[in-house]
Amino acid sequence: MVPRAYPAPSDPTTTAVPQHSRPASPTRRTTTAVLQHTVRAPTRTEPRLPWTSKLGQVRRWRRLPIQPLHTLVLYWRIKPNHERELTAEAGFPSFSSVRPHYVYSTPSLEHPGMIKINYHGGPPCDPDGHGLVSGGVDAVERVARWIDEFMPGRVETASGPVERVPCMYSMTPDEDFVIDFLGDFGQDMVIGAGFSGHEFKMGPAVGSILAEMAMDGEARTVAEAGVELGHLRINRFDGNPMGNAKDL
Repeated sequence: MVPRAYPAPSDPTTTAVPQHSRPASPTRRTTTAVLQHTVRAPTRTEPRLPWTSKLGQVRRWRRLPIQPLHTLVLYWRIKPNHERELTAEAGFPSFSSVRPHYVYSTPSLEHPGMIKINYHGGPPCDPDGHGLVSGGVDAVERVARWIDEFMPGRVETASGPVERVPCMYSMTPDEDFVIDFLGDFGQDMVIGAGFSGHEFKMGPAVGSILAEMAMDGEARTVAEAGVELGHLRINRFDGNPMGNAKDL
């Protein structure tokens, strides 16, 4: 995401972005896994999510404490006559519950008659591995017990979720993002990673921040709004492997 639109170049695999005041190598290229194309620019941006730690090893960056987790997106059947009350139109909220398990949900939206209720977490995994579709039995059982206790009579749990979609988190120890310039590269490399299961809903804001950092050398919009990004810097792990860890 960039804050302004620019004409598309003739090469369909690239997107041109303007040069800023810092000198740049003409051979520097930015690869973004999210956009699935290559961007020629003076600043490299790396939003590679679960692959961040591996990428750091290959490119000899400092190792970031980011652990990929295998998780599941679960869709459950709503019991008859309760479909409307679990929609946003009826006032049903997005929510999270941290005890006894970290469970979260959004109103019934994507699939009529179903609601997404998930367990926040999962076992460590290799993002290049296989078998992500399997597993997750513990998560399903935890969510089913939570539903029966806190939403009795509204959601069908006896037959399990209707749909299980494999997903990955890129977890930091404190579950806060990493948004920063990358070490020895000065302001020529920006990293956004470790979103810990929250990247989708934060995507537009994070994309704007990373674009401003890459193009202007600073995140001006959030600075003008009085938002401090210091607690998202990589150096929060210096001498403290848990970073901004909280006791939930």
